[in-house]
Amino acid sequence: MTVSDLIAILHTLPPDARVIVQGYESGFNDATGAVIQPIVVNGNHRPRSGLGGSTNVPASYGGDHEEPGNTHFESEVIEPAVYITSTRK
Repeated sequence: MTVSDLIAILHTLPPDARVIVQGYESGFNDATGAVIQPIVVNGNHRPRSGLGGSTNVPASYGGDHEEPGNTHFESEVIEPAVYITSTRK
């Protein structure tokens, strides 16, 4: 994917949307596109069983935000974000 390819895709998406990428460890991969991904804002920083109630360690070290799931918390904010996809599996 080139910058012009990415710009063409981004022109079709909401200009005020948060931009997210896959979270985890280090290194770089090629971008493959951009899609709308609903997220729970800061969802991986809420207390979880098994972590002693800590909010400092994201679940599975996956990043700050998470996909909406079956569990709903009153304080959770779900918003559409632009997810830059990549060759990362």
